[in-house]
Amino acid sequence: MIKSKRLAYDGQGNVVAKSEGESSSAIDVLGGFGRGLYVEKWAPFIKELAVNVARGRDNSILCYPVVETIHKENICHIVKAPADVPWRIRKLANDVAYKAISSLEGAGVFAVELFLTRDGQILLNEVAPRPHNSGDHTIESCYTSQFEQHLRAVVGLPLGDPSMKTPAAIMYNLLSEDEVGSFSSFPVPSSPFCFNGEPGFKVAHQLIARALEIPGATAHWYDKPEMRRQRKMGHITLVGPSVGVLEARLKSMLREEGYENPNEGIQVIIAGAGGAAHLPGMVASLTPLPVIGLPVRASTLDGIDSLLSIVQMPRGVPVATVAVNNATNAGLLAVRMLGVGDADLLARMNQYQEDTRDHVLTKAEKLRKDGWEVYLNQ
Repeated sequence: MIKSKRLAYDGQGNVVAKSEGESSSAIDVLGGFGRGLYVEKWAPFIKELAVNVARGRDNSILCYPVVETIHKENICHIVKAPADVPWRIRKLANDVAYKAISSLEGAGVFAVELFLTRDGQILLNEVAPRPHNSGDHTIESCYTSQFEQHLRAVVGLPLGDPSMKTPAAIMYNLLSEDEVGSFSSFPVPSSPFCFNGEPGFKVAHQLIARALEIPGATAHWYDKPEMRRQRKMGHITLVGPSVGVLEARLKSMLREEGYENPNEGIQVIIAGAGGAAHLPGMVASLTPLPVIGLPVRASTLDGIDSLLSIVQMPRGVPVATVAVNNATNAGLLAVRMLGVGDADLLARMNQYQEDTRDHVLTKAEKLRKDGWEVYLNQ
């Protein structure tokens, strides 16, 4: 990676040279040696991560949750919070970020950009001593946004809570592709637009309007007077119950069709199985999501073999189960799991229980009043 010492940011002032033979052309692109260049060894990363860190004037330090940043032409394109990495990697990334900021001076918010390598190492890439694009999601997703946190730190107020108040968030940058104004990942309609001579602004406003139809979406428009290639014109933040749900909503937002409540990501798995019941155990061994095994009645043993197989999963591979052929209970158990983080689902489950209770009491009163013979013959 060949970089300029000055004015190198947002994909500007850096070029990748994949071989020694490409170095001359890369140097020419950057303006030659007179501009002041340096070379970094390429880091074979599999993910780019970032940690926003706040440091107070009293040297107190707090870290925001680790996020994954996805870049397009070396410019931050999408941020996913929290990052989809194992707990050990999250802790290691936080530790590296904490130590990096502890070694510096100054108060405020610092963005620590990191590389995750295939062998599980965390490499320090860059430290930006300011609020950063990787932390813009905190406006909607955290108890204290990075901007409020920066002010708290600089003026000497206690640092705020950096934890997320929503389970997940995705930030999507509105990047202009070129001078005429098309937008990254947004399909420009076939008919030409003309909005005061700048069709890109109208395309951007269409995307924002579409975003506002998505549950949990907030649009931020920076009101910059002109578009330049790969310039950040704004961003859209989606918050919701999981990154999987938000990825589905983002894909829907970027399609030409409107939002139609697509499959919003899996949170609980019900695996039906008969006989040896391999399916629930195999699924549970491959995913961190909760798995409910549904034993299915087969032609022999009436599903008892399936039930015993599911409840005897090896240690470390938990699978919940219900009675043979009781798909209703499997579905209700899944709803209860989801209801822990969804007030609407929890209220619906409460209503279902009340309705069931009323139904049972009505049947009991009829049995008491009419007797069992009349009751059974109705």
